[in-house]
Amino acid sequence: MTIYLGRTSDNTTVTRPCAGLPVLFVVYNNESQWHKYLEEFTQHYASALLPQDRVLRVISRYRLENIQGTNFTHWLELEQYLTDLFTRKASRPASHFLIIIDELFQLKITQHKKSARLFSKLLMQGADYGIFLIIGTSGMYKGLLSQLQGWLDNKPARNGGTMLSFAELIINDDDLYFFREAGDINFVRFF
Repeated sequence: MTIYLGRTSDNTTVTRPCAGLPVLFVVYNNESQWHKYLEEFTQHYASALLPQDRVLRVISRYRLENIQGTNFTHWLELEQYLTDLFTRKASRPASHFLIIIDELFQLKITQHKKSARLFSKLLMQGADYGIFLIIGTSGMYKGLLSQLQGWLDNKPARNGGTMLSFAELIINDDDLYFFREAGDINFVRFF
């Protein structure tokens, strides 16, 4: 399974394998940009998915869209599945499980300790279990990442230490895509 990142100036599709891009934050200014990205992403992965691959779209805490191979009805059900998966330390599955989150702040992750810890673990270890994330957000999410980082050590908002770093795809007002690999400072422009 690959993650769609945009197109080059000669209209070549740019993708990255899930294994090399376990978490992608897509930062957008308005919902139409997010929907355009999802439409382009859907056009790309419709032909690229294997029958065993699973894809779930989280629209809100209580509204999920089971795109392929999943059957969850709300976020708490997904949380229970993930808790069970992490608890039994299952070996990496043969299939990929892609979770697309429409708006990170709709999940209200930091309002619940259990959710915050589980989401932090998902960010850091999900790929070890074949789970990959595309997380949309219209807001500044780096403050939330520092809160989540604190939950990894069971204490909120720790100061210092290494900041969590993930790949970013920023969509600007002109609908240009700027992609940055995790840990890199340079962006690459796509359309």
